[in-house]
Amino acid sequence: MSFAHHDRNPGPARAGGFPNGLRVRAHSGRFTGGTGVVVDRAPDLRPGSVWVEFSPGHPRLVPGYRLDVDEPDD
Repeated sequence: MSFAHHDRNPGPARAGGFPNGLRVRAHSGRFTGGTGVVVDRAPDLRPGSVWVEFSPGHPRLVPGYRLDVDEPDD
């Protein structure tokens, strides 16, 4: 049995949310370090969460406060 880790610092907020097609990186939670693409905001099962595909064809619902924009390496 495991318990969710609650962090007092929920991470950065993103004004306007995360648009479809945006590459993101999870900075906390179950998918820490994973990168993926935002695919949708519906169904809105949890306000502020988005559907992210960390692997093609397998979207996962992730709270927006656990995500940052993934900047490509130059």
